[in-house]
Amino acid sequence: MLERYPGLKGFYWAKEKIRELYRQPGRADATKLLDNVIINLRSADDAEIVRWGNTLKHWREPILNHFDNHTTNGFTEGCHTKIKMLKRISYGLKNAQVYWRKMLLGFVPSRSYFHTI
Repeated sequence: MLERYPGLKGFYWAKEKIRELYRQPGRADATKLLDNVIINLRSADDAEIVRWGNTLKHWREPILNHFDNHTTNGFTEGCHTKIKMLKRISYGLKNAQVYWRKMLLGFVPSRSYFHTI
């Protein structure tokens, strides 16, 4: 795919480096790798890659904070995604109580957790 679309090479390289970033054993190693990625992205010829480098520079500290306690906001982002999906499929509901119940039901555990008769 990269041979067919050479413009993707820079994006692919950066994606793989960011994946590698989260495999680093500590903050110091991650800092070196992230700084290297940012420098390379910001010196690229493609404007979108440069923009990505600027975004990573802006979010540098929050990204590196992951290495202080190894937590992410993945659960929160997943909840937001589920709420947005439920909101989209509920378009046109006029009763707020029905909408509220639908949101609550969206977060009930899977049926496999319940006993069936």
